[in-house]
Amino acid sequence: ALAVLGLSSLGADDPAGFWQIESDAIALSTTWHTDFGSFHTRLRAETWWPYNKPIVLMGPSILYSADVTAGNDYVKAACELDPGCRLFVFTGLLPVAYWDATNTYIHGNASGYWAAGEMCIARWAEGVGRGNLGGVTVSPTTQNVRVGPGVPGAYRFEVYTSQSAATKGRVSNPSTNSAATAEQEVESSGGLLALRSFSSANDLIPNQAIISWGGSANLNIQANGASAGILFAVGGVNRVLFESAGNVVPYADNAISLGKSGARWSAVWSNNGTIQTSDARQKTNIASLDGALCWEFITRLNPVAYQWISGQTVVTIEDDPDHMVEEPVVEDIEVDDYEVEFAGGVAMRKAVRRVVTREAVDTFAVVDEAGEQVIEDGRPLFVQRVRTRQVPAKREVHTSRAGVRIHLGHLAQEVKAIMDDLEVDWALYVEDAETGELGLRPEYFIPIIIAAMQWKFTQLEAQIGGGA
Repeated sequence: ALAVLGLSSLGADDPAGFWQIESDAIALSTTWHTDFGSFHTRLRAETWWPYNKPIVLMGPSILYSADVTAGNDYVKAACELDPGCRLFVFTGLLPVAYWDATNTYIHGNASGYWAAGEMCIARWAEGVGRGNLGGVTVSPTTQNVRVGPGVPGAYRFEVYTSQSAATKGRVSNPSTNSAATAEQEVESSGGLLALRSFSSANDLIPNQAIISWGGSANLNIQANGASAGILFAVGGVNRVLFESAGNVVPYADNAISLGKSGARWSAVWSNNGTIQTSDARQKTNIASLDGALCWEFITRLNPVAYQWISGQTVVTIEDDPDHMVEEPVVEDIEVDDYEVEFAGGVAMRKAVRRVVTREAVDTFAVVDEAGEQVIEDGRPLFVQRVRTRQVPAKREVHTSRAGVRIHLGHLAQEVKAIMDDLEVDWALYVEDAETGELGLRPEYFIPIIIAAMQWKFTQLEAQIGGGA
């Protein structure tokens, strides 16, 4: 054919069209995109084919069958494997009037072929699509995105690779500005799930990160494997494990406390009480208690009734007028969209108007240092920025409420004073090293009372026996 035209090779700048539009697109091979690459390699080996010659690939009609969606995906994937030379045209954008209804819409009519040709020439001449990154594929019908080899599947966004090294994703913002954050958000009609990392200069929570959930139902953290648990680590050290059986356990035995002075649980509800380790194999220096000493101890105790100064701490979320933060302004707008309806075995695309909620965006003209409008490629340069507003930050407010009910117990300072006077160091009380606040272990009173009563009964038996 080239000889008839008096040519020895094709021009490097002339496009070569390839149109996969037949019914075999329904069952297009899952290796079509790489198969086309092999075909392209053979073309490049020919002397009459310039190596960097552009090829425009036109996808099949979506009116023939909804199943050809995969066909478009694989044709587009072939283009993404070599975006510098392969350009994709989605002919599914052509209206139904451009397709031949007498042939089940698989072929275009004269107007359709002309329009498709114009799309092809525009893509080639303007280089539209050449800026796409190789290996990034967007399905022209579902708009699902795949980064990596292959075609988009059922996921809206997927990063795929098969390699021995780690596959990582990152959102970075190294700014030390007080408003700087790095964020990932996942939103549905049920609420917004956000992962936020705050800069070192943040006014409220510097050098911290939060996971926040804005829905009205639970935030569920699940490990669904048969034997999988959820492990929490702090400072690089494993701390707490939620076992698959439902037990919540410390990762290391006898290493951490549940609560502390100044950070107490208001109440602990239990069906069978608490269990304290009492295995003899775990103990050393075992000795019987001195009953007379124990009797002396309990007779000096001063049981008291009292009310808590702070019976409960109520936590509320309020506006903090002293700290303002920026948040995006959102607006409802109408947009042009389309939906595909199926009737009589035909997929008909129908234009619709939808109301969507999105962040408001302002457009600004870019000027140079002299204040003159910047012109690029013969056109004024503009940039867009999300519109924001200043709102009060949120803060936790802790309000202490005085106790109402009457409680019974002992005063730790009095118990300690009795022990000091008797020169015993029973672990009845504990002292916080930071605050000096004292606490008692009520269960330790039980063996003291038992030993005292046993000693007293012995004394009574001796007295009764002697009197007889």
